[in-house]
Amino acid sequence: LHKNHHPVPGDLGFQLFTRSRRPFGTQVSVAAVLGGFSLLVGALRPHRRNAWSYRVLGIGLPLVFLLPMLKHPSFLGTGDWDMNTTAHAAAERAINREHAFPGWNPYLCGGTPLAAFPESPVFSPFFSTVLLGGSVAGFKINILLHVIIGFLGMVVWLRRGWHVSRTAALLGASAVMFSSFVALHLEAGHTRKIAIAWIPWVLAFFQRAATESADGRHTPFRCTALAGTFLALMFLDGS
Repeated sequence: LHKNHHPVPGDLGFQLFTRSRRPFGTQVSVAAVLGGFSLLVGALRPHRRNAWSYRVLGIGLPLVFLLPMLKHPSFLGTGDWDMNTTAHAAAERAINREHAFPGWNPYLCGGTPLAAFPESPVFSPFFSTVLLGGSVAGFKINILLHVIIGFLGMVVWLRRGWHVSRTAALLGASAVMFSSFVALHLEAGHTRKIAIAWIPWVLAFFQRAATESADGRHTPFRCTALAGTFLALMFLDGS
Protein backbone atom coordinates (compact mmCIF):
# COMPACT_ATOMS: atom_id res chain seq x y z
CA LEU A 1 0.00 0.00 0.00
CA HIS A 2 1.31 3.45 -0.93
CA LYS A 3 0.29 7.01 -0.07
CA ASN A 4 2.01 9.98 -1.69
CA HIS A 5 4.54 7.59 -3.20
CA HIS A 6 5.57 6.30 0.21
CA PRO A 7 4.80 2.82 1.60
CA VAL A 8 2.40 2.79 4.53
CA PRO A 9 1.73 -0.07 6.99
CA GLY A 10 -1.20 -2.23 6.06
CA ASP A 11 -2.50 -5.75 5.68
CA LEU A 12 -0.23 -6.54 2.74
CA GLY A 13 2.84 -5.89 4.89
CA PHE A 14 2.20 -8.93 7.04
CA GLN A 15 4.64 -11.82 6.94
CA LEU A 16 4.24 -14.97 8.93
CA PHE A 17 7.40 -14.90 11.03
CA THR A 18 9.02 -11.50 10.55
CA ARG A 19 5.98 -9.26 11.17
CA SER A 20 5.30 -10.62 14.65
CA ARG A 21 8.70 -9.63 16.10
CA ARG A 22 10.20 -13.06 16.37
CA PRO A 23 7.63 -14.83 18.59
CA PHE A 24 9.76 -17.99 18.80
CA GLY A 25 10.49 -17.46 22.49
CA THR A 26 6.80 -17.04 23.23
CA GLN A 27 6.00 -20.16 21.25
CA VAL A 28 8.57 -22.23 23.16
CA SER A 29 7.29 -20.93 26.51
CA VAL A 30 3.65 -21.66 25.69
CA ALA A 31 4.56 -25.11 24.33
CA ALA A 32 6.37 -25.89 27.60
CA VAL A 33 3.31 -24.82 29.59
CA LEU A 34 1.08 -27.00 27.40
CA GLY A 35 3.39 -29.98 27.90
CA GLY A 36 3.30 -29.55 31.67
CA PHE A 37 -0.47 -29.09 31.64
CA SER A 38 -0.95 -32.26 29.59
CA LEU A 39 1.13 -34.20 32.11
CA LEU A 40 -0.91 -32.73 34.97
CA VAL A 41 -4.20 -33.63 33.28
CA GLY A 42 -2.89 -37.13 32.60
CA ALA A 43 -1.95 -37.54 36.25
CA LEU A 44 -5.41 -36.42 37.35
CA ARG A 45 -7.08 -38.81 34.90
CA PRO A 46 -4.82 -41.87 35.06
CA HIS A 47 -7.26 -44.16 33.25
CA ARG A 48 -7.42 -41.78 30.27
CA ARG A 49 -3.92 -40.38 30.46
CA ASN A 50 -2.95 -40.79 26.83
CA ALA A 51 -6.30 -39.62 25.46
CA TRP A 52 -6.31 -36.41 27.49
CA SER A 53 -2.66 -35.65 26.71
CA TYR A 54 -3.35 -36.08 22.99
CA ARG A 55 -6.35 -33.75 23.20
CA VAL A 56 -4.45 -31.03 25.06
CA LEU A 57 -1.37 -31.20 22.85
CA GLY A 58 -3.31 -31.89 19.65
CA ILE A 59 -5.20 -28.61 20.00
CA GLY A 60 -2.64 -26.56 21.92
CA LEU A 61 0.49 -27.19 19.84
CA PRO A 62 -1.13 -26.17 16.52
CA LEU A 63 -2.25 -22.96 18.25
CA VAL A 64 1.35 -22.34 19.29
CA PHE A 65 2.68 -23.13 15.83
CA LEU A 66 0.23 -20.74 14.14
CA LEU A 67 0.53 -18.04 16.79
CA PRO A 68 2.35 -15.60 14.43
CA MET A 69 -0.47 -15.91 11.90
CA LEU A 70 -3.33 -15.78 14.39
CA LYS A 71 -1.81 -12.86 16.30
CA HIS A 72 -3.12 -10.51 13.58
CA PRO A 73 -6.39 -12.10 12.43
CA SER A 74 -7.18 -9.50 9.74
CA PHE A 75 -3.69 -9.35 8.16
CA LEU A 76 -3.06 -10.88 4.79
CA GLY A 77 0.20 -12.61 4.02
CA THR A 78 2.48 -12.07 1.07
CA GLY A 79 2.64 -13.88 -2.27
CA ASP A 80 -0.60 -15.60 -3.26
CA TRP A 81 -2.59 -14.59 -0.20
CA ASP A 82 -4.30 -11.76 -2.08
CA MET A 83 -5.35 -14.01 -4.98
CA ASN A 84 -6.76 -16.71 -2.71
CA THR A 85 -8.45 -14.17 -0.47
CA THR A 86 -10.14 -12.67 -3.53
CA ALA A 87 -11.62 -16.07 -4.42
CA HIS A 88 -12.75 -16.66 -0.83
CA ALA A 89 -14.30 -13.20 -0.59
CA ALA A 90 -16.12 -13.60 -3.92
CA ALA A 91 -17.67 -16.89 -2.78
CA GLU A 92 -18.53 -15.50 0.66
CA ARG A 93 -20.19 -12.45 -0.86
CA ALA A 94 -22.17 -14.52 -3.35
CA ILE A 95 -23.52 -16.83 -0.66
CA ASN A 96 -24.01 -14.49 2.30
CA ARG A 97 -24.94 -11.20 0.64
CA GLU A 98 -26.30 -12.06 -2.79
CA HIS A 99 -27.80 -15.45 -1.80
CA ALA A 100 -26.49 -16.89 -5.06
CA PHE A 101 -24.51 -19.92 -6.11
CA PRO A 102 -20.77 -19.06 -6.17
CA GLY A 103 -20.26 -20.00 -9.79
CA TRP A 104 -18.43 -16.90 -11.02
CA ASN A 105 -15.75 -14.57 -9.66
CA PRO A 106 -16.29 -11.14 -11.26
CA TYR A 107 -13.46 -9.49 -9.32
CA LEU A 108 -10.43 -11.27 -10.79
CA CYS A 109 -9.02 -10.81 -14.31
CA GLY A 110 -12.29 -9.44 -15.65
CA GLY A 111 -14.16 -12.48 -14.40
CA THR A 112 -13.12 -16.10 -13.87
CA PRO A 113 -14.87 -19.39 -13.00
CA LEU A 114 -15.20 -19.96 -9.26
CA ALA A 115 -17.15 -23.14 -8.55
CA ALA A 116 -15.62 -24.79 -11.64
CA PHE A 117 -12.08 -23.75 -10.67
CA PRO A 118 -10.35 -26.97 -9.46
CA GLU A 119 -8.33 -25.09 -6.83
CA SER A 120 -11.36 -23.43 -5.29
CA PRO A 121 -12.29 -24.78 -1.82
CA VAL A 122 -15.90 -23.57 -1.87
CA PHE A 123 -17.31 -27.12 -1.74
CA SER A 124 -15.23 -28.14 1.27
CA PRO A 125 -17.26 -28.45 4.49
CA PHE A 126 -14.50 -26.44 6.17
CA PHE A 127 -15.25 -23.46 3.93
CA SER A 128 -18.02 -22.72 6.43
CA THR A 129 -15.35 -20.97 8.55
CA VAL A 130 -15.04 -18.36 5.77
CA LEU A 131 -18.82 -17.91 5.66
CA LEU A 132 -18.86 -17.36 9.42
CA GLY A 133 -15.62 -15.47 10.01
CA GLY A 134 -14.80 -13.74 6.74
CA SER A 135 -12.34 -14.31 3.92
CA VAL A 136 -9.20 -13.65 6.00
CA ALA A 137 -9.87 -14.42 9.66
CA GLY A 138 -12.28 -17.22 8.78
CA PHE A 139 -9.78 -18.91 6.51
CA LYS A 140 -7.10 -18.66 9.18
CA ILE A 141 -9.43 -20.64 11.45
CA ASN A 142 -9.77 -23.09 8.55
CA ILE A 143 -5.97 -23.47 8.50
CA LEU A 144 -5.89 -23.99 12.28
CA LEU A 145 -8.51 -26.75 12.06
CA HIS A 146 -6.54 -28.49 9.32
CA VAL A 147 -3.29 -28.39 11.29
CA ILE A 148 -5.09 -29.87 14.32
CA ILE A 149 -6.63 -32.60 12.14
CA GLY A 150 -3.29 -33.39 10.51
CA PHE A 151 -1.46 -33.52 13.83
CA LEU A 152 -3.99 -35.89 15.39
CA GLY A 153 -4.07 -37.95 12.19
CA MET A 154 -0.32 -38.51 12.34
CA VAL A 155 -0.59 -39.50 16.01
CA VAL A 156 -3.34 -42.01 15.20
CA TRP A 157 -1.48 -43.48 12.23
CA LEU A 158 1.81 -43.82 14.08
CA ARG A 159 0.20 -45.28 17.20
CA ARG A 160 -2.28 -47.70 15.61
CA GLY A 161 -0.65 -48.35 12.26
CA TRP A 162 2.99 -48.63 13.32
CA HIS A 163 2.58 -49.20 17.09
CA VAL A 164 5.25 -46.69 18.07
CA SER A 165 5.52 -45.18 21.54
CA ARG A 166 3.47 -42.20 22.66
CA THR A 167 6.52 -39.92 22.64
CA ALA A 168 7.57 -41.05 19.16
CA ALA A 169 4.06 -40.48 17.83
CA LEU A 170 3.96 -36.92 19.19
CA LEU A 171 7.41 -36.17 17.80
CA GLY A 172 6.52 -37.66 14.41
CA ALA A 173 3.30 -35.65 14.21
CA SER A 174 5.19 -32.48 15.17
CA ALA A 175 7.87 -33.11 12.55
CA VAL A 176 5.24 -33.33 9.81
CA MET A 177 2.72 -30.63 10.71
CA PHE A 178 5.11 -28.09 12.26
CA SER A 179 7.77 -28.37 9.57
CA SER A 180 9.16 -25.58 7.42
CA PHE A 181 7.30 -27.18 4.49
CA VAL A 182 3.99 -26.14 6.00
CA ALA A 183 5.19 -22.80 7.40
CA LEU A 184 6.90 -21.55 4.25
CA HIS A 185 4.03 -22.57 1.98
CA LEU A 186 1.57 -20.75 4.26
CA GLU A 187 3.78 -17.67 4.34
CA ALA A 188 3.87 -17.63 0.53
CA GLY A 189 0.09 -17.94 0.30
CA HIS A 190 0.05 -21.54 -0.94
CA THR A 191 -2.94 -22.15 1.29
CA ARG A 192 -4.11 -25.22 -0.62
CA LYS A 193 -1.18 -27.06 0.95
CA ILE A 194 -3.31 -27.40 4.09
CA ALA A 195 -4.77 -30.49 2.39
CA ILE A 196 -1.67 -32.25 3.73
CA ALA A 197 -3.76 -32.66 6.87
CA TRP A 198 -5.76 -35.47 5.26
CA ILE A 199 -2.77 -37.53 4.12
CA PRO A 200 -2.16 -39.38 7.43
CA TRP A 201 -5.85 -40.27 7.67
CA VAL A 202 -5.87 -41.61 4.09
CA LEU A 203 -2.76 -43.70 4.76
CA ALA A 204 -4.00 -44.90 8.16
CA PHE A 205 -7.27 -46.28 6.82
CA PHE A 206 -5.61 -47.61 3.64
CA GLN A 207 -3.12 -49.51 5.78
CA ARG A 208 -5.93 -50.79 7.98
CA ALA A 209 -7.88 -51.96 4.90
CA ALA A 210 -4.81 -53.70 3.49
CA THR A 211 -4.23 -55.44 6.83
CA GLU A 212 -7.84 -56.61 7.06
CA SER A 213 -7.76 -57.81 3.47
CA ALA A 214 -4.59 -59.83 4.11
CA ASP A 215 -6.11 -61.19 7.30
CA GLY A 216 -9.04 -62.66 5.40
CA ARG A 217 -11.38 -62.54 8.40
CA HIS A 218 -12.82 -59.07 7.77
CA THR A 219 -14.06 -57.18 4.75
CA PRO A 220 -11.99 -54.03 4.25
CA PHE A 221 -14.85 -52.05 2.70
CA ARG A 222 -15.44 -49.77 5.71
CA CYS A 223 -11.80 -48.69 6.00
CA THR A 224 -11.46 -48.38 2.23
CA ALA A 225 -14.53 -46.12 2.14
CA LEU A 226 -13.10 -43.96 4.92
CA ALA A 227 -9.77 -43.67 3.10
CA GLY A 228 -11.67 -42.60 -0.03
CA THR A 229 -13.68 -40.07 1.98
CA PHE A 230 -10.54 -38.38 3.30
CA LEU A 231 -9.04 -38.45 -0.19
CA ALA A 232 -12.17 -36.68 -1.46
CA LEU A 233 -11.76 -34.02 1.24
CA MET A 234 -8.27 -33.32 -0.13
CA PHE A 235 -9.76 -32.58 -3.56
CA LEU A 236 -12.55 -30.47 -2.05
CA ASP A 237 -9.89 -28.37 -0.31
CA GLY A 238 -8.70 -27.43 -3.79
CA SER A 239 -5.53 -29.51 -3.70
